[in-house]
Amino acid sequence: MKSRLLSAAAGILLGLGLSRLARPQPDPAPPPPPPPSPTVVSAPIPSPTPPIPSRTPADPKHRPPSTSSSTLPTVTAAEDGTLTLADPASGTQFTLSAEDARNLSTNLLSASTAMAASRPRGPSWSPGQAAGPPDTTEHADSPSAWAPASQNGGREWLKVSFPKSVEIREINIHESYNPGAVARVVALLPNGRERTLWEGTAPADPALIEHSIPVPKGTRSDTIRIELDTSRVPGWNEIDAVELVGSDGSRQWASSATASSWYGDSRSTDSIVPAIEGFVPLSGFDSP
Repeated sequence: MKSRLLSAAAGILLGLGLSRLARPQPDPAPPPPPPPSPTVVSAPIPSPTPPIPSRTPADPKHRPPSTSSSTLPTVTAAEDGTLTLADPASGTQFTLSAEDARNLSTNLLSASTAMAASRPRGPSWSPGQAAGPPDTTEHADSPSAWAPASQNGGREWLKVSFPKSVEIREINIHESYNPGAVARVVALLPNGRERTLWEGTAPADPALIEHSIPVPKGTRSDTIRIELDTSRVPGWNEIDAVELVGSDGSRQWASSATASSWYGDSRSTDSIVPAIEGFVPLSGFDSP
């Protein structure tokens, strides 16, 4: 109420001040009256400025919900390795044993690692390095390409997914290191079945190559599995990118990828910590 009165008083004083300035002020010694004028033009005197009403408090119904930490679930780690999870909103609470806490951390880490490894620019040598356009510029062991967990280990596979399902005309596999291990290429069809698009022995080539596989008409898919026999070509057999060319002329790079294994995957378990700091430690994937 006090602020409203102050606002009203300020408005009235401001209005009076403006009115005073707008009125003509008399001279101490007025000059002789001017000759009569045919017309007299007068300016209107502005009325006092109305006071600005005070803002009413916001309706509690429209206030944003409280995000106080007191209503959020909490995780407390004890020295013996147990974890206590509490939800203040529902009043529930339970404790995980040290073994269950380790299993939870391991499972969350495994899930987050798999997700990160399937995307472009994921961990070094992960399947995601075969997603997106090629970015390995020389025939060499490079963390920007997918590599299986071991060299000369035998059967491995890389499965790549594309944004759009198309009738396939051609598949281009960018082999960036020790090409020639690709043994079979399979399309995963919409009905859940598989169709072999190519099978054979590709010549080994000490260079960065694009292995092009023409596909007969009638195969529509958005997922391709590339099978390798890594015992065919000594050393690490790495794939940098896979392109899907449609019969309509469209071209797509893989948007995600998974694999039978990848170099560095086992190192992720080394970063598990007993206490869960944010639950999932994601650092250290790219260090050898």
